Amino acid sequence: MPRRPHRSAGQRLLSMTTLLLLNNALCPQICCEAFQPGHSAVVTQTSTTTRGFGVATATFRVKVHAHHTNAAEASRFRDVKEQQIQRLRLRSPFLCVNIKPASRLEELLAVIELRAKVFANTLEPLSVKSRLRRIKHILDRRAKGSLILIATARDLMSPFSDEVIIGSIECSTHEFDNGASPFLRDSADVCKLYVTELCVRDAFRGKGVATALLKAVDGIADSLGAAYVCLFCERLNLAASRLYISSNYHEVGHSPSVNKFAGALGLPTAAKAYGFFYKQISHPTTDHAEAELSRGIAEKGPVHSWALSIPSLSALRRPHSHACQIGPPSSL
Repeated sequence: MPRRPHRSAGQRLLSMTTLLLLNNALCPQICCEAFQPGHSAVVTQTSTTTRGFGVATATFRVKVHAHHTNAAEASRFRDVKEQQIQRLRLRSPFLCVNIKPASRLEELLAVIELRAKVFANTLEPLSVKSRLRRIKHILDRRAKGSLILIATARDLMSPFSDEVIIGSIECSTHEFDNGASPFLRDSADVCKLYVTELCVRDAFRGKGVATALLKAVDGIADSLGAAYVCLFCERLNLAASRLYISSNYHEVGHSPSVNKFAGALGLPTAAKAYGFFYKQISHPTTDHAEAELSRGIAEKGPVHSWALSIPSLSALRRPHSHACQIGPPSSL
């Protein structure tokens, strides 16, 4: 029997990471009892996927060697994941959609796969190095206080079915640190929220998922006392531009301060390729907010209930988070 080629500890760890990423679609609960380079990993996988997706419920325990990962196995997991999503889409009248912060590692990994599929517009799987690079990028941004919201869908006709991530959005405030701002000096001390990476699976577009995610961001901005929410959007992405305008965002021309802010974000060609959008957030008085809650959330629809259910986001709070100045920025 030919010997397997020797792999370094780093290569074995990369292969194991790939395997866990592929298993993520079918195994929402993954417990690694051993995850060290050079050792076999005992993985306990619990799948609650039921008849609604055509896969039987199963709990099994396997001993996985990192170097056993192959392309055929990876393709099989991807095919099962796509079938699960397509079957869920066909049952859209019976879906329960929920918006919540991404808090588990497997949720962050699923967001990475979703972003790659939506923005790269390719069916090719990410390489291991690309996955690790994107994981590091997300963890670095989370360390600075950014928050990723995910939209999940579940089939109401299958009470034990899994939640599937169908969309995500990221918001943060650290882009405005060190005086960086698209606005002029008189709004430099106003808390602002930056939005990026809004994406929705193709099968669920046009169903209000993106609008619900933007409404959830509005709820975060209100809880932080932010006066503005702003973002950049590709000029060629007309569908996204219409979405932002319908969500009360205003597109404005580029000024020197906007171009400087875009350069700080790594968008040096923003004036030509990107449009700048902003939205003003109004803050009702406490009595008015309590009166709205007393009338019931159902009066406002499920989108507002999602926004109100978001927990306190202390990681995003800034020292001047409540120093709000209502009114359009003077640079506009």
